[in-house]
Amino acid sequence: MIEKFTECLSRLLPFGGYLSKLTVDQNQAQISYKKHRAYIFLLKIWAIATLTFGVVLNMKNVIPSISRGKIIFENQSLKFMFLLLLMSVVIISLWEFLHSRYSPIEKWKLEKLLRGFTEESDLLRQHDNSFNQTKSIKWLYSISDSLIIIKLMTGGHVNSEMEEDIARRLHGYFVKETRVSWVLEDRRIKDRLIMMVFSHEADKRLVIEDILSLRQSNELNIQLTQRLSWTIR
Repeated sequence: MIEKFTECLSRLLPFGGYLSKLTVDQNQAQISYKKHRAYIFLLKIWAIATLTFGVVLNMKNVIPSISRGKIIFENQSLKFMFLLLLMSVVIISLWEFLHSRYSPIEKWKLEKLLRGFTEESDLLRQHDNSFNQTKSIKWLYSISDSLIIIKLMTGGHVNSEMEEDIARRLHGYFVKETRVSWVLEDRRIKDRLIMMVFSHEADKRLVIEDILSLRQSNELNIQLTQRLSWTIR
């Protein structure tokens, strides 16, 4: 439980350039079903609370007014509960939008993309045994300096041939789902860990017209491209 909470916290702002974790062990249908059940449960709690508050707060008004033939009902509690319901709907809708693939926050958008790619690429496969357990994979990602660094820990159940092709498939999935420019800058595979570096603009050659424009220090720093430099001590 603590690990899940820590993992969820790592995906929230303001942890902009820090490493975020995402464990995927359920498909989209399971996640949607659990969300639907949770929303229904919260709606039932709201209805029970609204009815309870209405009865308790109007008990002193309703009983004396019966003898007069005119029931006095205080509706302030209803107004408050409906306002609370409206605020909850707005907050939940905003949360769902910000964590969708249309989110203006790239970090939250990336989470949705990684979940979608996990399912579309069939990275989650069920064990063929009586317990019918579900395997899981872990994504590690960070966004900083125009670079998106993504690491995939497959858990050992993805074969070597598929590991070699994941970077290419993930790149194609990003382009298909977002329709923006994606560049695969680097890809490395080591010990069941696949590291991929993406950007939205290809790196460009740097032209030095004057040697005086180079930064002077005790180290020789040669700027190879806009993002790549070579330091010689």
